Parts: sequence; C-alpha cells; structure tokens
Amino acid sequence: MAGYLIEVENLITKYGEKVVHDGLNMKIERNQIYALIGESGSGKSTLLRELLLLRDIDGGTIKFEGKDLTKLSEKEKQKIREKMAVLFQSAAMFSSLTVGENIVYAIKKKYKIDDKLSKEMAILKLQLAGLKPEVYWLYPYQLSGGMRKKAGLARALATDPKIIFLDEPISGLDPISSDDFDITIKNLVKSLDITVFMITHDVASLLFADKIGVLADKKIIYEGNLEGLKYVDNKWVKEFINSFRVRRLISGK
Repeated sequence: MAGYLIEVENLITKYGEKVVHDGLNMKIERNQIYALIGESGSGKSTLLRELLLLRDIDGGTIKFEGKDLTKLSEKEKQKIREKMAVLFQSAAMFSSLTVGENIVYAIKKKYKIDDKLSKEMAILKLQLAGLKPEVYWLYPYQLSGGMRKKAGLARALATDPKIIFLDEPISGLDPISSDDFDITIKNLVKSLDITVFMITHDVASLLFADKIGVLADKKIIYEGNLEGLKYVDNKWVKEFINSFRVRRLISGK
C-alpha cells in the first residue's frame, strides 16, 4: 500500500516554558527509510518518544495509518504500539537468556504459539537480520558489536512490525560493520515491505536513506535527498555539508 504511514502536523512540544517543537511537520512514507538528522539538543529523541507514543504532545496531530493518535483511547494506542518496534543504541537484551531465547520471548508476547514454532520463527528472524542460525544459542556477551546490533534487529523483527525505529543504530561500530548493518536494513525494507525511521549522526547511513529530514529551529526545515542538503539555508546544515566526509559523499569521490 502506497502513501504515508506517519504524518505529523503542526506538532508542538514543551518542557515547562521551553518550546522544543513549534509547528513541526513531517511525513514518513510506507516502505522507505527516513533518516532524521540535526544537531544535539534539537529535539530528535523527544520526537522519537512521541512517535512511539511514549510521550504526550502539547499541540498538533500525529497520524498513524490515517488515525489521529491524539484521539485514541489507551487500548487503541496499545494496538498501534504493537505495529511498531524500536532498536536503541545499546540493543539491550536479557543477559541471562541466549540470543534466541530473547527473540522467542518477544515472539511469545505477541503470538500464542508452541515452543517449536517460536524457535523456528526466531531462527528465521536471525537469518533475516543477517546472522547464522547458530547465533540462537549464543549469549549477548559472546557477540561482537555488529552481531549484537543485528541480534537486536532480529528481536525487533520478532513481532512483525510495520515500522522499526532506530536510534543511532550504528553508533560505536567500525566502518565495515556499519556498512553491513545499513545494507541489511535496506534489504529488509525491500524484502519485507517495512518502514524504517532512524535517528543518525553517521553520514554514510544517509546514502541508504530514501528521505532525509533535518530538524532545526524547532521544525523539520528540509525533507529530501542528500544532494538537496547543499541548498538548505541553515548554519548547522552548512557546517554539516562542509565537513570532509559529507563533501566526499555528495561529490561521490
């Protein structure tokens, strides 16, 4: 199904007297990767919490599949949350459980299925995330940084979400592991028809995004591709564009 999965209109967010978002508008299309960038303290993490229904907004609307989330009951909101998954920076898992048991735990919270089927599903999720089946029996502490991120991704896939939210997903990874993770995400979007929303500071990840959003001055001041960032009239964006790595990405050299 084409169209927008999430639409944010005239969003207002406040912490006491401090205004964090003021008339913010954003549209996340289905089956695409939306990458959100912005300087520290611009309100990216707060926006993520609002999209995840973890924080009430102070004005405006957030629509999911056309439904205004501000008008839903708590029971209805919970049904929306079940269509979402999130992978935070730490990719935290229960340390006392194997990777596979962590995924099975998530599967059984949503589906009433037996142990055999849940295990088979967990192994499938691991493979979708780019890991071998034998990772099922490893504990989180036995994984490398890149494998841990992918294991967290497999657990996020466990509930068959329509959208996965990623918070600095490749933070702390080496360039090879970072590219591998980005490619895995791109392949998942194509094969599973899911949507991905990521907050990132890694410029290489922007190459894999279908749309880039810039959060500055309490609003989304730009939505488009990497090339279009060159024409955004904003001090932080200009500094970002003029960084060596971004210049190389845009020029392709």
